[in-house]
Amino acid sequence: MDPPAIIGCGVSLNGPLDIAALTEAFGALRREFPDIAGRIEKADDGFDLVVDGPGKPAAELTRQFHQEIEKGVAADLDIGETLTALDVLTEGEDRHLAILRYSHTIADGTRATFLLFRLWSLYTQVVKDGSPDEIEARPVPASPEQALAERGIVKGPSSGEERLAGTRWHGAVPAVEDLPEGELRALRKRVVVEGDLLNLRAIAKKLGCSAYGLVTAALVIAERGAFADVPDDEPVPLGLVSTVDARFKLSPPIAPADVTNCVSTLYKRLDLTRDSSLVDVARQLSDQLRDDVASGLIQQTVLQPDPSPGQGPAVAVNYFGDLPSPELPDGLTADLIESVFEFDLSLLRAVVAMLPPGSPPPIPVGVSYYTGTFANKFGIEALNLPGLVPEQVVDGILERAIALLKSAAA
Repeated sequence: MDPPAIIGCGVSLNGPLDIAALTEAFGALRREFPDIAGRIEKADDGFDLVVDGPGKPAAELTRQFHQEIEKGVAADLDIGETLTALDVLTEGEDRHLAILRYSHTIADGTRATFLLFRLWSLYTQVVKDGSPDEIEARPVPASPEQALAERGIVKGPSSGEERLAGTRWHGAVPAVEDLPEGELRALRKRVVVEGDLLNLRAIAKKLGCSAYGLVTAALVIAERGAFADVPDDEPVPLGLVSTVDARFKLSPPIAPADVTNCVSTLYKRLDLTRDSSLVDVARQLSDQLRDDVASGLIQQTVLQPDPSPGQGPAVAVNYFGDLPSPELPDGLTADLIESVFEFDLSLLRAVVAMLPPGSPPPIPVGVSYYTGTFANKFGIEALNLPGLVPEQVVDGILERAIALLKSAAA
């Protein structure tokens, strides 16, 4: 049974790494959170999460590859057997990328990051003390429907997705012959800035907006600049799909590990020229988020399906703010957190082959941006399916977004 999407939460490390100790820590993590050692089984009315024991040994689910990290490695995770696995890519002696792979059925980005950090806390205990502290199994986390129902929130008529009607996109549907063979994997582009943008909250506060609004505004304005065939002063309607962690917008709030998925979505149409005001757009987005939380719409989107493909795929921005560094033993340091997405998109190849010329892309979002601060560096990571947006265009978007943010910080 192949999962529809395997997501990875990875940390880039420098220093000596004890793979045996890491494997032991991974086993402890699976004992502490039994659901991640569970599996998915088909049922009459869909699929069930089955948690009935320790699952496969951690040693069978931990792989180490000695290779160039940038080459990556394909996930090997069958949700009919387990819902998590651990891959470690080692380049040279002391450069590593450790990826906690998981099925989206049991974790969103917030929970996965929590689990990743807990893994390294357990690893540090093993390295220092020979074994982790006594592990007590935690309850299986609630589903988003359960968590919201306990707070009196049920599915309503709207998620706000209708705001995206009539929006445009600068990318294109690739020709079938231009798509790579096998599974399609997201192309990654990353830009990291040290120093200038480490105090985004204070910068945004001074400008009368939120850090979320400021970063997101820079990215959507930079995306507007990619419409090379449109005059700079002509407004273009762009769609924005922006994730918001609803855990902390609920009353009472929910702890990161106590619900599987609780990411909500802000939908926004923005009519932008190439030189739209960064501050004005940032304030619009900050106000929209505040209004959607107050009205309950943000909480509603947790219960709504993913956005549907529209006239133009939306810009997707995921701002995670300031992440602390994980607990690590002496001599080992972390310098980067990254998202790893792998989809079996064989269906996309078949759909593209059937599309009439000029048809809108059969996907809801174009480039997805993941951005925030970690290890004293601000970074933006862009993920883009092959053939949709040329790499040089993505490079230009990232360059302009950083320039806009640096201008705001000056």
